[in-house]
Amino acid sequence: MSSWISKFSSSDIISLLALLVSGGAFFQTIRISAKEEINTKNINRNKAERLLDEALDLMNSGRQGTEFLHTCHERPPSPDERPYLELARRKIDDANFLAPDFYLCHQYEGIYVHRTQGRSVEERASNSLKYHQKAVKLWKEDKDPRVKNDGWPYHDLALVYEHLGRYKEAEEYFLKALEVNRTTELYFHRDFSIFLSGIGRENESIEYMNEAKKIAQATGKELPHD
Repeated sequence: MSSWISKFSSSDIISLLALLVSGGAFFQTIRISAKEEINTKNINRNKAERLLDEALDLMNSGRQGTEFLHTCHERPPSPDERPYLELARRKIDDANFLAPDFYLCHQYEGIYVHRTQGRSVEERASNSLKYHQKAVKLWKEDKDPRVKNDGWPYHDLALVYEHLGRYKEAEEYFLKALEVNRTTELYFHRDFSIFLSGIGRENESIEYMNEAKKIAQATGKELPHD
């Protein structure tokens, strides 16, 4: 070992040590940069989520929650709703800028398009389909543990398929939503009940509506009636 070292001058050894230190600093800088990038991404995602929560309420004409969206999809917006929807559009755009790979951005953009972009419910649903499909794809890939119990991307895609008359796919995604939130989301049961009634499966429809009522009673929530 000593004979090997003796072949190098002191300046060579100093240069080698300097190189090693420099390399260590470089990799440390990369690690810090990657950590900062993750932190920035998380901060932007949290900001986007707040904007999207506000947008969702605006798409319900300022009312909190999602209970009105099923019936709202059936008709074009009224003149009184237009200012709320324009504000919602801006918030969705801002959220998309902050977190373009966040599934909620595409899901809520799909909701907006489903509400506004077309003269018929079929046309609006057709225009919104790609956003909801992308939202489902991104949700499946999302590693954030907070979103693993979010069945709404499936539910909203099911509504689109229902309005397109693609009933087999609609049922598939209603059931996927229920697999994720069977005991907590009364709207999944209610909206699936409405769907089943619409295709003539009344007995099954009653079962799911009764389940929605049980969840409403257990959670103290009010079950809206269309």
